[in-house]
Amino acid sequence: FLTLEGIAAVVNPDFNIYEAALPYAARRALCPRSPGARAALRGNLITEAGEPQWDTLQSLADSSGAAKGSSKGQSSSEAAYMRAVASIFTAQEGTALRRILADVDLTLLVRGLALSKGGPLRAASSAALASRIRTSPSRLLRSLVPARTLQNSWESLRSVQRFRAQERRRQKATVRAIRRVQVGRLRRLPFSVLAMTAGCFALLVGRLLIETTARLTGLAALGRIVRRRRIR
Repeated sequence: FLTLEGIAAVVNPDFNIYEAALPYAARRALCPRSPGARAALRGNLITEAGEPQWDTLQSLADSSGAAKGSSKGQSSSEAAYMRAVASIFTAQEGTALRRILADVDLTLLVRGLALSKGGPLRAASSAALASRIRTSPSRLLRSLVPARTLQNSWESLRSVQRFRAQERRRQKATVRAIRRVQVGRLRRLPFSVLAMTAGCFALLVGRLLIETTARLTGLAALGRIVRRRRIR
């Protein structure tokens, strides 16, 4: 590791081998090979009924937020991490993860996100959305005037662009396949369950909008201060 990091530091002084290895570590964790490992991954993400394991999702959200707060070069490492995770859906070894996504019960997912179970995840989502809205002007400027880096030079190669295009097509095909499975399952549900799910979805969207607006306007911090004073 020290030798590789030293060689890379000649080109990029801010290179961090642990950040560079993170996408590959995530790929190894999300692509189990043995039946026991696949069953463990499934048990960590969803229940037998198809409901998400909310504690696991909350832990993932917390670890992602901690990584964003502690990493200086988060934009590039986060992009590489997301590309690695996205590539799992189309890879041959990503069958276990695709099956888990297809088996998630959308009614339980939407209901949990809209109600108390999904409170921490809603908070993390609204914080991420508010942060993206705040930084959208600077992101737009960076996209208009891209920096001349080795990474950008690599991405500009035609062979790399063709590979990225093929990867995007495979990802879209995978999403369509999972969507067909989920839509087929929803069509078999009673109308009352569909109506309740639609109501929970509307509640979820409304709560996300309210929480995101509160973070953008500073009302969320004011609410925390008021709650602390009430406790005292």
